[in-house]
Amino acid sequence: MARVLVPGGRLALSTWDEPERVGLLWPVVGAVQAVGAQPSADIPAGPDFFRFSDDETFAALLRGAGLTDVTIDTLAYTHVVPSADALWHGIVDGSVRTAALVRAQPPAVQEQIRAAFDEVAERYRSDDGLELPISVKIGSGRKAPHDRWGSHGTGGSR
Repeated sequence: MARVLVPGGRLALSTWDEPERVGLLWPVVGAVQAVGAQPSADIPAGPDFFRFSDDETFAALLRGAGLTDVTIDTLAYTHVVPSADALWHGIVDGSVRTAALVRAQPPAVQEQIRAAFDEVAERYRSDDGLELPISVKIGSGRKAPHDRWGSHGTGGSR
């Protein structure tokens, strides 16, 4: 993305914050960890959901792409879902990797994951359902106004 960014242009990306600050995912991720469930060998490994949740790691990614004036901001808010069941089905029925991780487990392990999920989700209970903390990182940086191919990023031979 930074390579095709117009000189002087800004790029902004978002990523999840630390796992415990992402109530939308943490109850399922925490439950899977709590029961020690392992991904199926049939499921290709994907990147860590929280790989760039650390500010410096996220900033290093942007600086490594050649961006300057890098900033990392945190946006936190609360999202309410009506019940633990609604959250469970929203994640397990509406995601790819997490759903595959849960569904690849034997039925007894799936039941353990659900029980652990219910325990984790309970800490978010309110009169309105579950009040889930959501926190994301917004990272941005600017491409230098002049790149090595001239002021407009075109022309000249490479």
